[in-house]
Amino acid sequence: MANPNQGPPPSAPGASGPPPGTNANTEPDPNPGPTFPVRDIDLSDPMFTSDGVMQQHQAVVDVEFLGRLSGCVNHQPHFVTTLGYNVNFIGGLPQGYVLETLVCGRRTDGSVALDYFVRGHPSGRSFRSMIQFARHVYHIMRNDLPNCNCDLC
Repeated sequence: MANPNQGPPPSAPGASGPPPGTNANTEPDPNPGPTFPVRDIDLSDPMFTSDGVMQQHQAVVDVEFLGRLSGCVNHQPHFVTTLGYNVNFIGGLPQGYVLETLVCGRRTDGSVALDYFVRGHPSGRSFRSMIQFARHVYHIMRNDLPNCNCDLC
């Protein structure tokens, strides 16, 4: 099994990332530290040992959600330092996990406001916080679920 802490080198075929001089985050880092490369990570790849429980719910594919999840992981200095790179999640969620949306109202411009839930955790409960799901994803990527300290574990 491939080591999830090691991705293809930036020059490897199939490796991609944002253009040079940019990163996956659109907001400036208030505490710039070491610069790490960005790697595209497809969390649905079987190389990641997921603890997700298959759901009968309708899955929502949301590129914007994956981008926000990438930002949550990348804004945790410990995660980036331990992994050795910033992430850019593509493709989908870890196997067994689904993203669901619930209409929670309307915005002032008339558009629909949505709440997001990530289902699939073995506890049967849903992630309602992007930060907590990012913490769980970090442990999935490191194949370290026994030490996961998210709210659901």
